[in-house]
Amino acid sequence: MRNAGSLPVYLALAALLPVGAYVRVHGAGGYYYNSDEAAYVHIAAAKTLAEAWSLPRYEMQPPLPYLLSHCWMIISDDPSFVRGLSLLFGLATIYLFYQDGRAAIGHITGVACAALATFSHALIILSFSVLQYAPFLFFMTAAFYYFVRLNRKPDLRKLLCYAGCSLAACMSHFSAMLTLACIAVTGTLILLRKRARFSMHASWVAVHLVVVGVTLIACRAWEPFVNSMKPFFDAATFRALSPLGARVMAALTFPFVVGDYLFQPKVYNEFSHGQQSTQADYALRGATEFNLGDFPFMIEGEYRHFDYFHGDGLVTNPGRATQSFVPASNEYDDDVDGRIGLKLLDPRIYLAVSYLNKRTSASGPQVVGPGLGLEKLPDYEAPLGVYFSAYYYPNLVGQIGVGPNQAQLAVLRYRVLTYQLGFTLKPEKSPIFIDLGALGDRMTARGNAPSNETHLSPYAGIGFFSY
Repeated sequence: MRNAGSLPVYLALAALLPVGAYVRVHGAGGYYYNSDEAAYVHIAAAKTLAEAWSLPRYEMQPPLPYLLSHCWMIISDDPSFVRGLSLLFGLATIYLFYQDGRAAIGHITGVACAALATFSHALIILSFSVLQYAPFLFFMTAAFYYFVRLNRKPDLRKLLCYAGCSLAACMSHFSAMLTLACIAVTGTLILLRKRARFSMHASWVAVHLVVVGVTLIACRAWEPFVNSMKPFFDAATFRALSPLGARVMAALTFPFVVGDYLFQPKVYNEFSHGQQSTQADYALRGATEFNLGDFPFMIEGEYRHFDYFHGDGLVTNPGRATQSFVPASNEYDDDVDGRIGLKLLDPRIYLAVSYLNKRTSASGPQVVGPGLGLEKLPDYEAPLGVYFSAYYYPNLVGQIGVGPNQAQLAVLRYRVLTYQLGFTLKPEKSPIFIDLGALGDRMTARGNAPSNETHLSPYAGIGFFSY
């Protein structure tokens, strides 16, 4: 697909762009402004650039498209010419659709995406409407293009281009934040999957914090927009609009999420003898409390990632009877834990059942099993809060191939104890808190498991309470 000749591709694009221009301008001169377009043009035709910046707040929209139209209308305010700015953005979007498809899969896919954009009825309408949607779609498509390229080969230039296009999209229409939130989550999951360096995680987070921060500052400047959105986020309105939403709002209390950076965790297993990690190690955690009838419950999820280094040497095989030479490598262990608990005591002390999944990159199987434990959730009322947990898993089980060609299966079993102790620091009435503590586990080998294992690390992070 990527080796398709460039000449047929360019010929196809050369045919699509004039066809796209024709279907967008044909008959457009017969339409005068509708009410929305007339309001848009009235603001864009302000006497000064400062007025074009400030007046859009009464339309509950950010200012970038109005500023672009204001500069465009300096040349001419003829309706056909004014529509030409949307046409330029519309034709550029067709080319960006080609680039998106090419960057994701190949040239043929890119041409197919360009053809879809050329003949899309919605895109045709947007390309001759004197509104903010044509530049918004252009910048959003450009941001997605740089996201796809970043995913293939990250570098600073692509990241800055992605940030600039994302900010321009948000400053064209506030709904871009919803799309960027999906891209941000997807990009984070990709980085986690690739075991990217901590610097890459930090850069990715920093870019979105800047984009969101500037957009929120714009929201503060556009107070009518904020005030118009408040009814949609008001709990009473939500209950009135949705009976199911009322039940959810009444049931869920005290949700929180937190991300922590693990400081050089120590890992002991058959591959590592306490070597400290130099990679980005982290933990993610979230929980909420809810009521079923008169019984208070909590549900929680947690993810932990430990990197470690294995030097050249012998490694104990499953069954503990033989050893094999394994060359040096960087490895990791991942834990995923889901819990549900019943409150025993205040403040927020729960008896919980848990299901743990532990997997490793070092040629080992994933082992899974249920457990039981005691846990205290963090406090959100106090400036200084404490939380802890201890869970015991009597029998985590997994299978691994052994023998010639790994034709035989050996069952690995572990007894596991996990533990955590932490503190929260929170300014009064703030939803943001600082998270500090230490976590770890001890795995006792049973059956054919090659060796005991332990993980231990201090951590620090930032969390968010919703209450």
